Amino acid sequence: MSSPTRTDFLSAHSLALPFRTSEHYPKLRAMVADHLDLQGRQLGDPVKGAAAIIRHATDRDSPLRQVLGSDAHAFATAKVDALRADLDAAAASASATDFPAA
Repeated sequence: MSSPTRTDFLSAHSLALPFRTSEHYPKLRAMVADHLDLQGRQLGDPVKGAAAIIRHATDRDSPLRQVLGSDAHAFATAKVDALRADLDAAAASASATDFPAA
């Protein structure tokens, strides 16, 4: 999982955008505008990210999943917390489908 990195990947000069757009895809237009607005403000440093990937790939003790960027770590932590809460809420009903103990 990675944060957006500060590259020109989704910049106006790297995207082939139509001169005119249809009003039928407002969410797509909003997403493109968000990407263009983010340029130059991404948290991720691509050089540091590449170095971290190489370290991770060559270190035998690396964790199974690599998280690059503080915002990616916050997102992943929130996702795990939400999953834990959901599992805890389902714990009581989970055993209801088990066979009775012999």
